[in-house]
Amino acid sequence: MASSYSSSTVVQLKELLKSRGLPMNGVKADLIARLEESDKIDAELDEQEEKEHTDDEKKPETVESAPSTAPVVAAPPQNAATTLIEQAEQKPKESVATPTKPASQEAKPKPVEKKIVSLDQLKDEALNMLKKKIARAERFGSEADVKPLKTMLNRIQKFWCVSRLGYCS
Repeated sequence: MASSYSSSTVVQLKELLKSRGLPMNGVKADLIARLEESDKIDAELDEQEEKEHTDDEKKPETVESAPSTAPVVAAPPQNAATTLIEQAEQKPKESVATPTKPASQEAKPKPVEKKIVSLDQLKDEALNMLKKKIARAERFGSEADVKPLKTMLNRIQKFWCVSRLGYCS
């Protein structure tokens, strides 16, 4: 894989990083290192999942091979607590709690309350938002960042039309 990454352009590497949810900043060597590390981690996770999958397949085979005349009692594994913890750490996305409501209640969508906002309230919200943006830009940004915000604020105060925000009256 390393050779394919080194022959790729920086733009292609950044697209790969973006698709994997990894940071896209740095020089080409950094990007390649991140992708290789991601590949290594993915390979390790695949191996662990494969081991778990094969372990799951082996357990039913041993139970089926037991004679049917004797009562079969499945003994819990000695490290059951550690396997549960490992599974929880490996798959946090899949451990979503499901509600215990009956199916009839789940099918009913909750009515959405529509909030009626007047144009004056909308204008006030837009002005407050821009004032906050201006204050932040003055604190942390440069004058070039502040100037367009101030012109937008003046435009809203005079004409009450902000095409960027989708508000016009």
